[in-house]
Amino acid sequence: MLRSQKITAICMAALLAVALPAVPSNAAGLRSEPKQAGIKSASCVRQVKTKKRYCVVEGGIVLIKDTALFTKIKSVKVSDEEGIETVVDPGSNIKKVYSIADHAYNGVFVKGKKAGSYKVTVRAGKKKKYVYRVKVLSAADTEKKALNALDECVAGLDPSVDHRPAFIDFNGDEIPDLLADNRIYAYQYDKDKVVSFKTGLKRDSIRDIYVSKDAHIAYIGVEPDLSKKKQGETAPYVVAGRYFIFDYSEPFSVLSKVELYALLDGEDKIAAYCYHDSSYDQDDLWYDVFTYEDWQAKLLETGFERVSPPFGDKY
Repeated sequence: MLRSQKITAICMAALLAVALPAVPSNAAGLRSEPKQAGIKSASCVRQVKTKKRYCVVEGGIVLIKDTALFTKIKSVKVSDEEGIETVVDPGSNIKKVYSIADHAYNGVFVKGKKAGSYKVTVRAGKKKKYVYRVKVLSAADTEKKALNALDECVAGLDPSVDHRPAFIDFNGDEIPDLLADNRIYAYQYDKDKVVSFKTGLKRDSIRDIYVSKDAHIAYIGVEPDLSKKKQGETAPYVVAGRYFIFDYSEPFSVLSKVELYALLDGEDKIAAYCYHDSSYDQDDLWYDVFTYEDWQAKLLETGFERVSPPFGDKY
């Protein structure tokens, strides 16, 4: 059993713009396949072994990011179906949550089933074959390493401050992460190290935590601070929470952040809510407003679950 808090039901609506890297250069690593009897034009098939290696835990899903730029994928083959398998685009779950941006997840997704090293062969077009290596790690061993590493983080926090640490699986890979003060700490198992980033939200003001394991999105909501109000496109606003969209192609990496704004009326009371996506350069979102009740209903519809209790026992 994971040491992370058990996640119960409820949740959201919001997300993403994906920045994809360039396809590996075909100038290096190309070689012609030797001719084989019975295979027509086998010498025309070229193989590219990418420098990028992917890593995933048992039960986890990883996106082979290069394949998102292929205009056509002819076939995908795995070296061992007992250890790894291709899966239907889980990134489509994100589109259910938020689909204003032009970008979306595409490409080849694979799921780790058994610890080991495997090959994923992708044929794109008529003549190109790309071979990717995917390492599947033991979920139990990785969880143990993660908890040991995060325990050291907790031990290194200022003991005079109640950071109220809580172990929560934020990105849906079944490996616990750590929320402490205004930071999220995570064990990056491909590099065997801990990474962290600021949430921009004060720990004491947090009132909600929701997670969508399928869409790899976490939401952290706070009590709106009226002293922090700013003037928006249509009305004054304060930040009510943030969504963190995690990268399917990395063990723990934030692709994008979407903010939930509480719009204020003339008496500094919350009149409605809307989203702010820094990757979306239009002002349409300011006019697409909703009530808190509508927002909660949307969360339920899109498969979010509420972390309960949000903080757990003091560590």
